[in-house]
Parts: sequence; C-alpha cells; structure tokens
Amino acid sequence: MTDWLSWVGKLETAAADAIDDVIDELAAKILAKPPDPTATPAAIRALTAALSDLSVRSAAVALAYVAPDDSIGAVECLEQAFEVRRQHVFLAPTLLGSIAVLGLRNASARAGAVRYLHRLKPGEPLPLLVAGAKAIGLLCDRG
Repeated sequence: MTDWLSWVGKLETAAADAIDDVIDELAAKILAKPPDPTATPAAIRALTAALSDLSVRSAAVALAYVAPDDSIGAVECLEQAFEVRRQHVFLAPTLLGSIAVLGLRNASARAGAVRYLHRLKPGEPLPLLVAGAKAIGLLCDRG
C-alpha cells in the first residue's frame, strides 16, 4: 500500500525546477492502481502545485480518477483549475473532461460540469466546445 501522505510531503518540499517531475511520478503511481480515495489529498496538492501544462493535465486526470463520491475539495480544486485556464486551448478541455468524469459519481462535480456546460458560448475555443459536447454525451448517457 502506498503512503500517499508522504507524497504530500514530497510535493511540499520539492524545488520549483523539480516539482513537475514529482507530480508526473505521483500521477503515474495513482493511475497505475485501482482508484484509492486516500490518494485524494496528494492529487489535490499536485494539481495546485503543477507548473507545466502536462503536469496540470496529469494531476487533474489523477484527481478525477481517485476522488471519492463525496469529495467537495476535489471538485473545488478542479473547478478552480478550470476557471484559471478556461481560455487555454490545451488544458481547458482536459479540465472540463476531468470535472465531467468525476461528475459520473460525485453530485457536486456533476452540478459543476452542468454549470460550465451552460456557460459555453459559440466563441469559445473549438477544443473546449468539443470537450463540452463530449461531457454532455458522457453525463447524459449516465442519467
């Protein structure tokens, strides 16, 4: 069993030039195993500390994968990341998709995804609109 709290410590003590490597290693460990809700604090910390686009993406996907059904903190972290990067052509679609995936089992994330989907406008970046259509399909398929 992995000690996820030790990963929080690694993230907090990592130097700025090494933080993304630590995040990528953590995300790989999280995604290599069945979802473990005890990894949620480490995944939240990883998403808030990520500097590179790829590390933000890895941390968001890992967080959506492990967050439990009732985790408000995970939803808030993903929503904050989406708000900050809403116009980012690469990250906004991944973050919206992560919120939608978490929304399959978390009512708060589902409400957040629906809220963001209602706010999409025709002038948004095309990849975000495509991600929105995928999120609609995903959430509508599940009820």
